[in-house]
Amino acid sequence: MVRSIQQLEARREDWDALARQFRTPVLDHDWFLSCAEAFYVNRDLCIVTASNNGTLAGAAPLVMESTASGPRLMQIGASKLYEPGGWLFDSPDALGELVGATVAVGRPLLLQRVPEESGVCQAFAKVSRHRALTASKVGRPSLGVPTRLSWDLYATSLPKHLAENLGRWRRKAERRIGPVSYACVNPAPSGVDARLERFAAIEASGWKGRHGSALEVRPDLREFFRRYAHRAAAAGRLRIATLSFGSTVAAMEISVEAYERMWQLKIGYQDALSTYYPGLQLTLGSIRHAFERGLESYEFLGSAAPWQERWKPEPRPYRLLTSYPLTLPGIRAMGHDAVAAIGRRLVPSQSTGRRRFAAFATPSVSTEATC
Repeated sequence: MVRSIQQLEARREDWDALARQFRTPVLDHDWFLSCAEAFYVNRDLCIVTASNNGTLAGAAPLVMESTASGPRLMQIGASKLYEPGGWLFDSPDALGELVGATVAVGRPLLLQRVPEESGVCQAFAKVSRHRALTASKVGRPSLGVPTRLSWDLYATSLPKHLAENLGRWRRKAERRIGPVSYACVNPAPSGVDARLERFAAIEASGWKGRHGSALEVRPDLREFFRRYAHRAAAAGRLRIATLSFGSTVAAMEISVEAYERMWQLKIGYQDALSTYYPGLQLTLGSIRHAFERGLESYEFLGSAAPWQERWKPEPRPYRLLTSYPLTLPGIRAMGHDAVAAIGRRLVPSQSTGRRRFAAFATPSVSTEATC
């Protein structure tokens, strides 16, 4: 059991050796260490690990978080970032060890976005009902645009009205403000803070600032991105994309290039320039950049949003997993969640006017993509 940030920091080498097979930056050591430093203190960490002859064979990156029903195990950073998660393991046996050790902790578990193909949900389903009750259901997917084919073929496949609108918005911006240009840079660590400051100001000018999910109004979120961006820059992964109208920066995007994919972490635009749809124009430029780089895909991360559908993406399916060990904390959480589910579902039906019930459901969780 890893119970401190210092212990987690010391596992970098073998953690990343295990993470590479999963090919996603949100399971890398830099991601979890930045989350732990920005969002938690040592006593919160509850990282279950499995070893084989002294080598890390599996890791369940968990943290104990307070909820209305009492402490609950959750993935590190999940309640703050709402990004896809997962566990690390090199074999089914290692995964089984992680599941058994996690159940033995005796606390209820909530994993919000577990990749369907990971095998974690299936492993929990094998736990004896004398030890824990487990349920899973379909969660919110994320979306990714395949970029393996040619840009020209992809561009001609986009909806006609989208291409026409993008062209019209671009021409309007050029007439009224100045030439539209796209740039994507790989900044050195020394240049990260200045770019994050500019991004934070741009993002706060729009709906994210009003909604409370912008870096400018979320010190903990800002600290996470500062730490993670510095580490990603040191690894040569960080990408900062900008869309400019003349000398005015209209939109910015923070992403990382890793595992032959571009991963969008955050995007923001100047609210005063929203009539030119700079966010969409910037996204088009970044998708094209992924094509030109010869990458496999451009990944939106977060939860699938309607505005992303226009880019002809593929879904990345996830499941929401809850597990209640047959201990007092587990039974208490299960009862609380069941009562809450009944309260949510005891509503008038639009079709019949009658009330409908749900005897049991997984707990209500936010799936808002703050990133």
